[in-house]
Amino acid sequence: MICFAAAICVPTLAHHSTNGIYNEDELVELTGMVIEWRFVNPHPSLLLEVTAADGSLQEWDVSYGGAAVTHLRRRGYTPDTFAPGDVITVTGFAALVDSAY
Repeated sequence: MICFAAAICVPTLAHHSTNGIYNEDELVELTGMVIEWRFVNPHPSLLLEVTAADGSLQEWDVSYGGAAVTHLRRRGYTPDTFAPGDVITVTGFAALVDSAY
């Protein structure tokens, strides 16, 4: 599984630092099919199936970082925002290692 932090416009109010977890020097854009939308605290996340350049399928875990459910609700997200099978594009920072958490 590959970990990825979605870049969304919310203040960073995390209770811990992400220094050294994500490569913040390079934004990555992914397009993939939603496998699961986990709208739970402390960090909502998406599980995406992404087709790599070589045609293989990869699972990417897209974390919403310091954004708790309360912050995402204020921005219009709900438990039904994403459904399995939806194809979406996300932009963010890839983890420096596969198992950042």
